[in-house]
Amino acid sequence: MQAMAEKHLLPNVSEFVDKLVLKETNEWGQDKGKTWTIVEYLAEKCDKYMTEQVDWHGKDKAKAGYNFVGKCARLEWMVHEHLHYHIELAVKGWLADANKVLGKSIQETVKVKLAEVSAKLKVDVGVGR
Repeated sequence: MQAMAEKHLLPNVSEFVDKLVLKETNEWGQDKGKTWTIVEYLAEKCDKYMTEQVDWHGKDKAKAGYNFVGKCARLEWMVHEHLHYHIELAVKGWLADANKVLGKSIQETVKVKLAEVSAKLKVDVGVGR
């Protein structure tokens, strides 16, 4: 079955996609004159999406609403969020490791100091003083 699909179906689908031409039309379906291949169309849509202005939460004008203020391109926001996530993850890991080491050290130091203090203390119970 897979061999038949690779022999007959895939070449036809590939040829169809390669020859597919998309045409821009108005609301009545009349040609406006611009045509794209599927690759050109996808590249243009991707470019518009990545360069669209978004706010600091990654929302575009349609999602942010009335008080929208574009701060940066979506691609810039995505890179910032990616870096922020990984830096935060690394710092949390470092802090957890430091807490493990420091926690044990502090606990041992407290035990030693308490032993020193208790050794210096003398309790004298006297009757009738």
